[in-house]
Amino acid sequence: METIMKNGKPAMDFGNFIRRFDFEMVELNEMTPITMEGKIAGIQIGSGAYFVNRRFINTMMSIFGFAESLFQYFSPEELFARIIERKKDVPLRICIDQKLKQINGVTDVKKETLPLPNVCNIIREDPRVTDILYDPKTTAMEAIFRLDDEWENPRDSRYRNQFHFTYPVDHCNTPTIALGLVRVICSNGLVARKRCFETELVIEKQHGRHLRQLLKSFNNRSGFDALRERLMIAQNTKASVNELLGVVNMLKKNIRQPLPFIDRLNETAGNPEHRYGQSRLENIRSRHRRELPTDASVLDLVNILTEVSTHFLTDNRSMLDGYAVNMLANEFDLEELAENRHSARNYYFGGLSHED
Repeated sequence: METIMKNGKPAMDFGNFIRRFDFEMVELNEMTPITMEGKIAGIQIGSGAYFVNRRFINTMMSIFGFAESLFQYFSPEELFARIIERKKDVPLRICIDQKLKQINGVTDVKKETLPLPNVCNIIREDPRVTDILYDPKTTAMEAIFRLDDEWENPRDSRYRNQFHFTYPVDHCNTPTIALGLVRVICSNGLVARKRCFETELVIEKQHGRHLRQLLKSFNNRSGFDALRERLMIAQNTKASVNELLGVVNMLKKNIRQPLPFIDRLNETAGNPEHRYGQSRLENIRSRHRRELPTDASVLDLVNILTEVSTHFLTDNRSMLDGYAVNMLANEFDLEELAENRHSARNYYFGGLSHED
């Protein structure tokens, strides 16, 4: 993840960021695959050679209606030749990242797009924008808009509403607005990327005036109210052994040295292995795990995920964030069955080292 703006201050030159990307219109027969060990590793266009990633493959195959699995049966050269036979005159728009010398996504030239310079001008001029990030893996540029609304979650913390505008630099996806929250006491961030909390934006004109007005007037009051209600229920509900194990597995997958974090998590949950007389919680039958409470609340688990994501990770943040939002959006195992009376902690992992 690359930082373009942090706490309202530029972290890199906007002009350099905009000039980093070139958009070219090419036909498929102008592209020659470069292979390595039988797999497509790059594309030759004229005298230029560029790396490609899975996003390039996925978007190109989607445009032409082919399954990516065809690469298992044909070499890249054979597959390109077969597609060219049928689609040789189809014009494509490609996004070239000149910094990485890489082709990102591929789109149909007929698709209406909102140019990157226009989007950058709109978001950097908005005084509510605190942070702007760029993810080279997904080509997503994300701007965080701070709102004035704050509210109290009893026995936890104050929260501040915000929203996240995400724009795909290569134009392969639809721009979106997702609801977000900041836990004020520790600055943990949460982005609610679920259909019930996220809005896809329709691009009407390239000049961007429609986008500027939409961002200026955005107000999803019902969505924020729903998110607030789920957080309060999460604070009042004990987490099950099943929910605890789900968070343990996420920490194992996304932290290079997860054991200190898992030890703190088990401590927060009251060391349920001892409570239930098991050397490993996995030894408990899966259907019983949902029925057994821990000393942690569901909100403790959500706060733990967002604390790790916000304060300890440089990569894979979206994985933990997405898992936390999924927990909130779905019914908890012990909802209305096991009441939590403990207050949430301010911090769960004080003293632990950050990822490099």
